Amino acid sequence: NKNGVFLTNHHVIESCKNVAIEYNGKMGIGRVIRFDRDLDVALVHVKAPTPSYAPFDFSPAQAGETLVAIGYPLTWMLGKSPTVSEGKLTNTGDEKSLINAGGFLLTSIPIAAGNSGGPVYTRRGGLRGIVSYFVDKEMLESRFKEFGLELPSISSNTSFNFIVSGPRIVEWLKYTKTTFS
Repeated sequence: NKNGVFLTNHHVIESCKNVAIEYNGKMGIGRVIRFDRDLDVALVHVKAPTPSYAPFDFSPAQAGETLVAIGYPLTWMLGKSPTVSEGKLTNTGDEKSLINAGGFLLTSIPIAAGNSGGPVYTRRGGLRGIVSYFVDKEMLESRFKEFGLELPSISSNTSFNFIVSGPRIVEWLKYTKTTFS
């Protein structure tokens, strides 16, 4: 928000008390002020104004809508410039399932290490959620074995990519009495 509060994933800041944040071409030290492990969200506060931030898109999510994710994957290889990935919202259900931890939306946006916590925008420019995790074939096979099941035949390049659901984030923010414009 405009008061220096940043939203990211819990797994990005896990075990951190302070977090270095680069924004508007400047470095700042942020302090973790709230988090939820299960929803994989965290709030970091930097003592500086943040004139640019994204409001949530409160329109109903539509399967097939175009989404755009911005992140910094593999900076050691790709450099420090942000990357932009486009995909579709493939499922509007965010209930818990075999591979959905509950509170996450399935997308076709390619996700790589370093995209975590990055914003996912609708075409209207509002925040639909934040990048969280992916499940690939190897992870699926492992998960199915836990339940004594055999994985149906799927391509080796199959990946299920999840974002934290914007409405679930807003619900969490209200519960924690945090304003996030």
